[in-house]
Amino acid sequence: FSQNTIRQITQFYSDSNFISQGITYNNTSPAMSPQMIINSGIKLFPVKWLQADLNMRHVSEQYVDNSQTREALIPAYTIINARLGVDISKWTRQKVSLAVQFNNLMNTSYLPWANVGFMSNVIQYGNDGVNRGVITPQYFAAPLRNYFVTITWTL
Repeated sequence: FSQNTIRQITQFYSDSNFISQGITYNNTSPAMSPQMIINSGIKLFPVKWLQADLNMRHVSEQYVDNSQTREALIPAYTIINARLGVDISKWTRQKVSLAVQFNNLMNTSYLPWANVGFMSNVIQYGNDGVNRGVITPQYFAAPLRNYFVTITWTL
């Protein structure tokens, strides 16, 4: 569990005239640093030639930048993956194995990563006299349920 914080950081934003202006944030979490990442798995060998794996990954919410605003939030997610591997050398004269990997079994929509690109950090002048940084993150969605097959042939 990460409890890291940045005591004080100044993040720079551009206004409509491309003039940079800093906004200082206090006691904020580092960007792209979730407080918790949990990986857990089980591997079974029911028979000598068969292997089954089940893995779970949970990542708590995190922020794209150091402002910790709702616009910068990457939501928490949990995914489950499974793998089934068969060593078919027993039935062939070659060292051959076959595996099927199933990713995101629960078909979860999630965002594992985001970026604040060029011209996406702008300053917003508030009517209350308070200037606020506004970001427009670029989110990168992970694939939904997917699978692939691997054949390994050792010469």
